[in-house]
Amino acid sequence: MRRRDWISGGGTSILCALMFLMPCPASSQAINPGTRPSQSDLTVRLRLPNEQPPPYPIEVQLLTVSGLPVSETFSHGDGRADFRDVPEGNYRLRVSGADYETVLSEPFSILHNEHMHTEAVHVTPKPPKGTQPGSNPISASELQVPEKARNLFQKSVEQFEAGAADDAIQSLKAAITVYPAYARAYNNIGIVLISKGDLAGAKKAFGDSLKADEKFVPAMINAARLALRQQDLPQAQGYAERAIALEPLNPEALTLLATAQFYQGKYENAVTTVNRIHTVPHEGFADAHLIAAEAYQKTGNNRQALDECRLFLKENPNSPRAEQVRSAMKVLEARQ
Repeated sequence: MRRRDWISGGGTSILCALMFLMPCPASSQAINPGTRPSQSDLTVRLRLPNEQPPPYPIEVQLLTVSGLPVSETFSHGDGRADFRDVPEGNYRLRVSGADYETVLSEPFSILHNEHMHTEAVHVTPKPPKGTQPGSNPISASELQVPEKARNLFQKSVEQFEAGAADDAIQSLKAAITVYPAYARAYNNIGIVLISKGDLAGAKKAFGDSLKADEKFVPAMINAARLALRQQDLPQAQGYAERAIALEPLNPEALTLLATAQFYQGKYENAVTTVNRIHTVPHEGFADAHLIAAEAYQKTGNNRQALDECRLFLKENPNSPRAEQVRSAMKVLEARQ
């Protein structure tokens, strides 16, 4: 099924071609052989341990999983760093600054036709001189992970960096054998399987992660993304709602929920969810306004659709889709 057929109904769509936040649901592979590689806008959200944006600019490097630099930029005052037109593939992030500890993120994948991707990275300020290192609190679940399991987990990261995905999976499974409640390890199995195009295996891994820890939000987010890709809209909505129940201010979970609601024809609900996004810091999620714009347009509320387009352009004026949005606005203005 072609995407335009999937979302048809309620009149001719004006903005639907602009708001594809998720990979094409008809696709069954992470990267489709024989197709033209796609590109994505990557947004990195930097947060302190208290979830506030860091006050000083931080250097953010985009790396291949093997550690080769691809691009670099600096964060804005709201803690956002943007990379445009990133080819589909597997990457890591290195975040560093004079006042912060250097962080190397876990590997992540940008899928085929995933036009917008967001990664969150927590940074820790360097302790003032004279203070003892290691004084930051650690979650109880992380404290319970045995050292052997941690070492196997780190080994899997290094193997994945080196392109040895199968070896990485074996190390993660070994870590789980040592510590069966290792939700993060199950989650990373899902990420590695996505990079291999095994979406069914990834779905099971994310489910296993949530069986190990029913409050592990990253697995809920990944499961919701995957469900949207596979057109399982009720399941995508369910995972997003579970994440929001635990983290009501999580803009990614809210965006996933709005997307699932829209594609189920729940236009009023989608608009309500987008309005919730706008009440919290949501840098990197300006495309949510295009969901609301499309929902308003579907119900003939062209004025509100225009307002959402204006909000999108205000929040993301340099978007590659800005000119397309402006063109769509001209059509909407003519309809008033």
